[in-house]
Amino acid sequence: MLYIYMLAAINMGRLCLIFVVFSSLSCSSHKKRPEIHLDAFKNYALIDEDSCQKWKLPVTCFKIEYPSKFLAQYNYNNNYLTLTAKNDSGHVEEEFSFGKLEGIKTTEEVKKWTIKADSLFNNFKTYKSTFIGNQTVGKKNSFVAKGTINFDGFGYELYKGTYEVLMVLIPTDKQPNGVTMTYINSIKEDTQARKNIVDSIINTLEFFGN
Repeated sequence: MLYIYMLAAINMGRLCLIFVVFSSLSCSSHKKRPEIHLDAFKNYALIDEDSCQKWKLPVTCFKIEYPSKFLAQYNYNNNYLTLTAKNDSGHVEEEFSFGKLEGIKTTEEVKKWTIKADSLFNNFKTYKSTFIGNQTVGKKNSFVAKGTINFDGFGYELYKGTYEVLMVLIPTDKQPNGVTMTYINSIKEDTQARKNIVDSIINTLEFFGN
């Protein structure tokens, strides 16, 4: 049986989005840590089996690179990794969250649970779904959900104004579990620049093991 939850909370004035898709699949064998070769950026994050077990998260192993303007936080709000960039006013301008994706493998499963996740974002009254379908993200054609959300009036101190939302489920055959990627970006940001940064970061995502 599959389950999906999208949880929202306030933690020290910060938005907490937890996007979870899972089944009962698990992994018990240890994976060898890869040699690190940085292709795009000077900074990288590495999630391995030991990290997942320490955080009590579903086991997956991956490496991702990111620009210096992002602050990396591990195991934040029950996600593997959160990358945050703020503007000069201290408000979040861009944010990537890499969360749980247990047991999802097939294209049909990805489509089904992407649509379900988009509907759950409607828990926010100011969320508007703008697109659900296939779109090129990085080097791959992915089934995605997109929308906009305004955080004004919700008490989220670090988020101001309207943001665009992009949700992508990323399964893998190299691990029993993939990841979800939720990306939010201030709508004032240039559209092409936003697409470039998403493509550049997601192209560095590399699962390892098996």
